[in-house]
Amino acid sequence: MPDQAEGLRQLVRRLNVQGPRPRPDEPAPGRRARTVAVTGGKGGVGKSSLAANLGLALAAAGRRTLLVDADLGLASADLLLGVRPRATLAEVALDGLEVREALVPVAPRLDLLPGASGVADLADLTPVARQTLIASLAGLDGEYDVLLVDTAAGAGEQVRAFLRAADRVLAVTTPDPAAVTDAYALFKLLAAEGHRGLGLTVNMARSEDEGARVAGRIAQVARRYLGAEIELLGSVPFDWQAAAAVRARRPLLTAAPFAPASHAVRRIGERLKSWALPAVREGERGGLMAWLAGCCNA
Repeated sequence: MPDQAEGLRQLVRRLNVQGPRPRPDEPAPGRRARTVAVTGGKGGVGKSSLAANLGLALAAAGRRTLLVDADLGLASADLLLGVRPRATLAEVALDGLEVREALVPVAPRLDLLPGASGVADLADLTPVARQTLIASLAGLDGEYDVLLVDTAAGAGEQVRAFLRAADRVLAVTTPDPAAVTDAYALFKLLAAEGHRGLGLTVNMARSEDEGARVAGRIAQVARRYLGAEIELLGSVPFDWQAAAAVRARRPLLTAAPFAPASHAVRRIGERLKSWALPAVREGERGGLMAWLAGCCNA
């Protein structure tokens, strides 16, 4: 463990000194990706499907986006997007594969870093192995506008490590009372850890009014009892075409581009563009690099 930790510190120092390797078609060094973690207090709220479609929406809107499937035990983004990866996060985290070798082009300006399912060693990464994985992602900072990280559901340490590393956390809930309760519990944990970039989307709402009511209620309670401000990014209506797209292993935005849910996802993507890219002072490093440097120097 000490040798691994020292290797991680050396990697962080090298990234801080050298910066990320630019691609030939990328702007000048100094730009870095903003990291948005898409998460949920409980499973079954459509979090991964929303993350995959938001990746497509951001890419179509001109943002170079990397979707990272960080559900380390039960990954599904490759299925939702209908791609067949050659390698996954398992090879990156466990076998030392260079992270760029695992990237899968999905659409213009959208790449996927696929996760793996049923790999016990990946689901139970040690803290040092997890930090090394995040360091690998940090090396991609200058190659994308947005790193969209689809985490596992829940509030375990594996999930919260990625949430702490993100600039913004977008929680997904449904109007179901259990999902609402779990979303609030997740915000409570994040507020206690000092995270301020919190957002919320209500999925599978029966109407726009219901989505607004659910989101407004969570935001109001969080403001009153947690002192936390939650940005409301919108809601997605319940739509049978969304379920049909999942069964067909196609993203909703390409399977049914004119579906009500597709229009809602694109509206959320428009809001996400500006929400994910707040102003940055010259020379400032945040997100993955800031958290990684902090945890390694502790």
